[in-house]
Amino acid sequence: MSATAVVAGVEVSPDHFIGGERVSSAATFPDISPIDESHLADIARGGGAEIPAARPSFGGSVAEVMGSDTGPIASTDARNL
Repeated sequence: MSATAVVAGVEVSPDHFIGGERVSSAATFPDISPIDESHLADIARGGGAEIPAARPSFGGSVAEVMGSDTGPIASTDARNL
């Protein structure tokens, strides 16, 4: 589990929440405040390593979960799930 970040006085985890548990990632991306452009935290970046853990929690294909309003997601990234 990664270190927590404090946002507006509240501790939050920058990790994924998969299957009821926090899951960290080797890769992260910076979360920047839109107010003053300060660095808030490094957030877990999901990728191929996290997909096997997330898939059972997903409950179906993107099309099944989102219905017909899948837009470009279903035709690009989701086919890798």
